[in-house]
Amino acid sequence: MANIAWSRLTRPWGAQAVDFRPARETCGASGALRYCIYRDEKGTNGDVLYHLHGRNLDEQIWNDETYLTGMLQGQWQARGSTPPTVVTLSYGPTWLLTPKGERSDSGLLDDLKARLPEIESKTGAPRRRMLLGESMGGLNVLIAGLSDPKSFKKVAALCPGVYVDSPFELIGHPEGGDQTNGRQPQDGLRRWDARA
Repeated sequence: MANIAWSRLTRPWGAQAVDFRPARETCGASGALRYCIYRDEKGTNGDVLYHLHGRNLDEQIWNDETYLTGMLQGQWQARGSTPPTVVTLSYGPTWLLTPKGERSDSGLLDDLKARLPEIESKTGAPRRRMLLGESMGGLNVLIAGLSDPKSFKKVAALCPGVYVDSPFELIGHPEGGDQTNGRQPQDGLRRWDARA
């Protein structure tokens, strides 16, 4: 009986949607980069916030009432804040901003920088450029912001996937990351041995 009561109490109750007024959306593409420009119907403050999405999402996530971007818009509206123009960027479900290297999927950092003027011809020259990203996008905003700090006034990286080992290198010594993270090296080595 207690088990039935507990399962009913803790079962999912559906999506927890946020009540907000969705921003106006205009989408486009430039090469492999897809983007959407979002403007609040009551106006914007002159800043441009570049939003880089998490893994398996896309450039149209901004107006989703079940996602953190809906909560952010709801907070701006509840406070009476004039929001920035938001530009969501996507190179597909998974991507990493890296300088051009030997791998065919490298070079997106340079590609993005080259495409910003075209996007900003549609948004207007920004008073300030800012970056916001979560998960994969959080790592990407750190890469973009730290590689070109003069171009971005603020960077917000939410739950970025930051690792000691690069996804573009062979794994040489996994025990180094384990020591950095406070785990016992032998635990990490057992984990790697189990994957072999």
